[in-house]
Amino acid sequence: MPNGSTSTSPGDNKKAMSSRIRNASPLSRGEITPEEANKVGYELAMRFTKGKHAFIVATYVDRAHIHNHIIFNSTTIDCKRKFKDFHLSGLAVQRCSDIICVEHGLSIIEKKPYRERAKRTEYPKKETFRDTIYADINAIVKQKPKDFEEFLQFLAQKGYEVKRGKNTALRGKGQMRFIRFHSLGEGYSEEEIRAVLLGEKAHRSKFKSSQVHEKPKVKDLSAEYAQVLAEKKATYAEYRAARSEMQEYQKARHNVEVFFEMQQKEEEQERWEQQRET
Repeated sequence: MPNGSTSTSPGDNKKAMSSRIRNASPLSRGEITPEEANKVGYELAMRFTKGKHAFIVATYVDRAHIHNHIIFNSTTIDCKRKFKDFHLSGLAVQRCSDIICVEHGLSIIEKKPYRERAKRTEYPKKETFRDTIYADINAIVKQKPKDFEEFLQFLAQKGYEVKRGKNTALRGKGQMRFIRFHSLGEGYSEEEIRAVLLGEKAHRSKFKSSQVHEKPKVKDLSAEYAQVLAEKKATYAEYRAARSEMQEYQKARHNVEVFFEMQQKEEEQERWEQQRET
């Protein structure tokens, strides 16, 4: 699915154009190969610049969808003219990209009315440094260290820097300042943690049981990715055959239209010659 936009860098002698080929279905990579995507990007750049500007087409495969980045020089090859941006140039690139994708039998983004568009009503809560500290402390308490000193050693193993003094504080990766234990709230002060480690009281977590989620392991994620990839490959052959059949149908339809158009022109030519003779 294509999506085009144009942008200019101030003071730069280049005009940047980006055309992305995406597919929201699981066959995002099965719909087109990087080589085919590069050809589509080349054709888009040739049509948009009319072959008068030098350009580079870079095909990216580092995302879930294959897409092109196209950069062309604002000055023409003969150095006589410069590209002048115009109103809704990004829309023109998108329309041109849509036409090329249809010609190649590729899918395009179907525009939906605003009322039918999916809207996000809830935004995921951003995890703060304190949330990370709470989770790490909960995990260490479950390991049942023998005393507070061993507890601090577990924190150091997780990458925390501990500062001792009147009020013990810690600082994790990316934090600018130290956070004192007593400022973490109920259940996380140094006195309360010491009491929990001695078995004098139960630990009170900041998180509810429904909020605690175990992070997936890399091995499990790799297995899930391999399964999804295998399912894509299994359905790709069927999709490829259907796509080839559609392309053959489009070619046959085009040939028939050309044939009838030529026949109509010949008939008009004959009528014109007959009228001329009379």
